[in-house]
Amino acid sequence: LKSENPDLSLLDVFNEQVAITGANIIFTRQKFLSELKKFALEKYSGISANEKFSFEYSFPHFDIDDIVSALKHELNERKNEELARRQACVGPHRDDIFFYLDGNDATKFASQGQHRTVVLALKLAEIQLISVKQGVSPVLLLDDVLAELDDLRQNYLLKSISEKTQTIITSVDTLLFEEDFLRNV
Repeated sequence: LKSENPDLSLLDVFNEQVAITGANIIFTRQKFLSELKKFALEKYSGISANEKFSFEYSFPHFDIDDIVSALKHELNERKNEELARRQACVGPHRDDIFFYLDGNDATKFASQGQHRTVVLALKLAEIQLISVKQGVSPVLLLDDVLAELDDLRQNYLLKSISEKTQTIITSVDTLLFEEDFLRNV
């Protein structure tokens, strides 16, 4: 795509490979996000019971063969655009995850604390998913996470961290931590 006169037959071969490999990546992402979602929604509602959190993967949920077909179709439809722009416009590298709070796009309408809560819910969900799948709890690293959370969210976060999870938290204020939590340090 970057060359002055691209070889269109070679581009067709590359697009075939993008469709097959991309479909595998997309299918795996869909499966992972589906498993992560149930934990993330639970974690978010525990941190902020007043808000409804959800997220969706940008590629519609299909079986692997349908994903391959959809990618092939999209690659064919946008071939001229790719040639004009000299870049790949279709594939898993263009996918995204959309986050919603109370049905609104979180990237546009969420506060800084809500953004932080989304990230924390996803991190805690990942830990729970890894623990369930692997039987071990990974190390949790939180860098000055409490500064942007209100008291309710801070308390839930600290209480939701399992004693089985080795956790490293940086903070400029130890007053934010309850005595019971600090005893385990």
